[in-house]
Amino acid sequence: MGCFGLSFVFHSPTRIDFGVDKSKKIGDEMKKMKATRALVVADPGLQKAGIVHEIVNLMKEKGIKTYVFTDVVPNPRDTDCIKGAKLAKEKKVQVLVGLGGGSPMDTAKCIGVLMTHRGTPVDWDANKRQLQKDIPPLICIPTTSGTGSEVTYWAVITDTKRKFKMSLGGSSKLSPTLALIDPKLTVKMPPALTGATGMDALVHAIEGYTARVANPISDALSVSAIDLISRSLLKAYRNGQDIDARTDMILASTMAGLSFSNSDVAGVHAMAEALGGVYDTPHGVANAIFLPPIFETNIPSNPAKHAKIAELLGVERGSKNDLEVAKEGAAKIRQLAKELGTPTFRSLNVDKKDLPTLAKYADENVCSRSNPVSLTYDDYLRLFEKTQAE
Repeated sequence: MGCFGLSFVFHSPTRIDFGVDKSKKIGDEMKKMKATRALVVADPGLQKAGIVHEIVNLMKEKGIKTYVFTDVVPNPRDTDCIKGAKLAKEKKVQVLVGLGGGSPMDTAKCIGVLMTHRGTPVDWDANKRQLQKDIPPLICIPTTSGTGSEVTYWAVITDTKRKFKMSLGGSSKLSPTLALIDPKLTVKMPPALTGATGMDALVHAIEGYTARVANPISDALSVSAIDLISRSLLKAYRNGQDIDARTDMILASTMAGLSFSNSDVAGVHAMAEALGGVYDTPHGVANAIFLPPIFETNIPSNPAKHAKIAELLGVERGSKNDLEVAKEGAAKIRQLAKELGTPTFRSLNVDKKDLPTLAKYADENVCSRSNPVSLTYDDYLRLFEKTQAE
């Protein structure tokens, strides 16, 4: 197929500095920004593990007055972001540091929004309003290999009143300034977290590849990310000290983040974020649960692309056509999730009476419109019911 008439925009304003021990450059990078006051946003687990202390010391050695905010939960809440922004304003913070997985990085992004915009996080739900100003400089240091938030211009925050996960951003105004990506920071991830975040990265890569708004560059990034994940996720899960596998996984996570930022996520995220908002289910777990049914639903939209994913995941084509290969791909994804210890939807004990609410929230999710097959409230309800029955 020729490229005449092809039209798309690809934008990646975040500077990426990738490699072992790159996190140790944080103090020098602060000096380059001429910053003197910074807020590190992290979760309590990283503080307990001593990683926050290490990063803070590197900044203090360069004369940076550093404050720490650790009121961060797995599905970050609007109320905590408001508290963090209050601290940042009181301390006259100039630079934000998002340290950890997607939750601290998204919390840092939301804090940045509240530092430069009036109102609350709910006021800046992308379904309602687009950001008007750039957030303050933000340095992201990921310690998991899943969200890709270090290079995305989205933050997913829970509206605690509605129990709804809303998306803020959608433009470079929310982009991190710098991503310091250090594979060594991921070696202490326990197996369960390795598996959940790895499946999160796989979903980002697959949805970035199959979404309606995908483009040739996002496609290339997604294909490479899926290939890396296929080769290294189980290795990292089984041996966290395998630095080669850890490097592959954090690279794949970043590549998938770049892909879906310039494409989109879709139905898997619509369902996962609905569940996370109501039941506080970890995002990677929810994504892993809903990837197979959405993958199967989407196959008819582009059998060739879904077959390509299946082959990257290890399905042998032989004499099979695209549809047959793609269907085996769905089975391959289910098997991978099982090997990673992913719980079933049924095991989460979700009340059946909440399924209509989950379907409503999935239908209202901003990313649902990018799903390659049009999905309605009734479709989502059927998918929730079917997945719960399996």
